[in-house]
Amino acid sequence: MREKETERHLNERLALRFFYLRLLRRIWLIPLASVVGALLLTAVYYFCVFAGRQQTYLASGTVYLHFTPNQKEEAEDYFNSYTWQHQLMKSDEIVD
Repeated sequence: MREKETERHLNERLALRFFYLRLLRRIWLIPLASVVGALLLTAVYYFCVFAGRQQTYLASGTVYLHFTPNQKEEAEDYFNSYTWQHQLMKSDEIVD
């Protein structure tokens, strides 16, 4: 008996007129939810950005140069990649 009732309900046609009338009665919820959501997110944005504590950031850096004596006894020194890798930067303090 229960299976026959289920089959009868599954084969029943949808009354589209009744469906659309019920939908129109609740259609006002969509704009209302949009407005409430916009107001809520505006309040959250205001409190996070404008009313929050203003933070000041400071960036600083230190460069250490270690010069070696001129080994070739020339008047000019050329700073090439070998110099930067092996002589000027002996250690990386961030890694150490």
